[in-house]
Amino acid sequence: PDFMPTFLQLAKAEYPAQYDNRTITPMQGTSLLTALTQGTEKTDRTLYNEHFNARYVRNGDWKLVSTARDTTWHLYKIKED
Repeated sequence: PDFMPTFLQLAKAEYPAQYDNRTITPMQGTSLLTALTQGTEKTDRTLYNEHFNARYVRNGDWKLVSTARDTTWHLYKIKED
């Protein structure tokens, strides 16, 4: 998941294949819009992110988290924890 595809989807815009007669590197990543509007339980994608050494992986009801202060991984079942 990435911000650029999300912003393009929200703007109903298309990522160009060319600009000024030059080929543009294809965009990578997928839109987060479904996860943001319907929640991750509505999608079969696994979400993950790392930012300043804090990181998470989320799939359905499960979330794996490690913070910058505590690098130990912690597993949570979201509906129960």
